[in-house]
Amino acid sequence: MLGSLALAYCYLLFMMFHDFLIEDLRRWIFCSSA
Repeated sequence: MLGSLALAYCYLLFMMFHDFLIEDLRRWIFCSSA
């Protein structure tokens, strides 16, 4: 139970971090092309 909960938490954290990464990448590409 605890293991799956930790896994779900890590997954959620990864998804949030991934979204931030995508946003930064998009911003960087936009700034470098502008």
